[in-house]
Amino acid sequence: MTGGNGRNRIQLRNWPVIAVTSVTVDGQAIPPSTDGRGFGWLLEPGDDEPPGAMQMLMLRNGVFPRGWQNIVVAYRAGYQISNEARAVPGATPRIVAAQPYGPFAEDCGVAYANGVALTRVAANPAAGQYAVNGFGDYLFSADDAGAQVVLTYGYVPHDLASCALEWAADRYRYRDRIGMASKSLGGQETAAFRITAMPDYVQQSLRSFGRIICN
Repeated sequence: MTGGNGRNRIQLRNWPVIAVTSVTVDGQAIPPSTDGRGFGWLLEPGDDEPPGAMQMLMLRNGVFPRGWQNIVVAYRAGYQISNEARAVPGATPRIVAAQPYGPFAEDCGVAYANGVALTRVAANPAAGQYAVNGFGDYLFSADDAGAQVVLTYGYVPHDLASCALEWAADRYRYRDRIGMASKSLGGQETAAFRITAMPDYVQQSLRSFGRIICN
């Protein structure tokens, strides 16, 4: 929910946007523009590679009237690979998600190429079912060998995964020198330590994922 700015576009706070469910202006539902020219809303295309960029929601043949929280946009956002086409192998019916931009995080569904959804099970899938572990290894039934499927799953960008690892390692080492800025070793050598709230590498990397609102 946000306030209108009197212009024909507003910037969404979260990105990358996966899907927009509904747009409401002053209590009135606005349909999507079917051809990009007629009345309705349009979503600015996003970047495929993380960190991506914030996206504008545009209103064709209209404006978002000024007001206080008079614009309601229901949408999903996050790092997700949608409808990745794969074929179920015949000999060993297992598929490993490609994860091109970072470690696997969450399964968001599997369907046949014709759009029919498969059912997720904990283990030993039968025809029309699949199982997946925490590493993104998808397991299918031998009955589905050779079938064309599409995978949808969330992932953690490599930069964010590296930041988490770096920060955790830094805090782990800090426990041996809590509050210590320097240490003298027998009067022959002095070791100095940086005491910062966040490692420099993490701080620099996270800047690319910062939110800038310019509505």
